[in-house]
Amino acid sequence: MSQQPSPQDLLGGSFVTSIIKAALGFMAFIFILVGGIACESGLSSIHEGTDTETWPASSGVITASKIDTETHAYRSASNKLESSISYTPVLVYDYQVDGKMFTGTVIYKSFAHALEFIAEGYIEQYAVGSAVTVYYNPDDPEDAVLEPGFKIFSHYFAFTFFGGLFALIGVGILVVAFRAERIFGMKQRPGID
Repeated sequence: MSQQPSPQDLLGGSFVTSIIKAALGFMAFIFILVGGIACESGLSSIHEGTDTETWPASSGVITASKIDTETHAYRSASNKLESSISYTPVLVYDYQVDGKMFTGTVIYKSFAHALEFIAEGYIEQYAVGSAVTVYYNPDDPEDAVLEPGFKIFSHYFAFTFFGGLFALIGVGILVVAFRAERIFGMKQRPGID
């Protein structure tokens, strides 16, 4: 009496391995793509921030300040409608370069929303009428910041870190895909494709 072939025998190890490799390869591609885009975005913003460290300085004065709030609605994990508030300090300052007056609003490059106490701290630090040092782009004096450099707590740092981590996970998945036969104990059989 002949023995029934197993599903492994019918499909052949190379077919199953090819399916696993293709699925893992696709997953790896998605991880590397998304991670790479996030990482590039973060690195670009970090670079933009560090460029300001070499900009020349001019004196200026704060002419207006306020905190903008924005409410965001979202669904929680339990499908309950929730909301959160983001706070953005808005500063307006005037400064002069080569006898020409300019108005700026950028605190530092890649600044995003802040926690309430951080936004309030900026408003206190840069009170209306305060004299400030303004750092401006020598190639475009309208491009200016109050604080040169890159801030480590910026969300772009998170983009860079987690984007890089995501891409590394993708590379790990790719390694698994190419080693699928060994990992899953499947061997290609001669003559079965």
